[in-house]
Amino acid sequence: FIMQDTLEISRGFPSIVSLKFLDTVRIAKPALLLLEAVDYDGTLSMVTVGWDESFTDTLSCNKSSFSEVFRYTYSTSVNEYRMVRVNITDNNGLQTDDSIMVFIHDINQVTE
Repeated sequence: FIMQDTLEISRGFPSIVSLKFLDTVRIAKPALLLLEAVDYDGTLSMVTVGWDESFTDTLSCNKSSFSEVFRYTYSTSVNEYRMVRVNITDNNGLQTDDSIMVFIHDINQVTE
């Protein structure tokens, strides 16, 4: 009698390593959002950033790691909070989501 064991290796979900704004976000000025992601067992295939104003950036990717600064200019919502949503998909179709809240400052408002 020969016993055979089958080892199943589970596919890992892609990971968001960093998600942050690089400076104070102001109305009518480009907001700079840094997104860094990695897929430890394959490659990333798609990256989506939803800016909460009916605008979405979508990039195709074919690398195991990803680093990009996204730019978006808010034209409404001064002195309000907005939610920015991020989705990354890997070559196995697995997805990871995250979000970050941002406050839209007046163009002349002084912040510390």
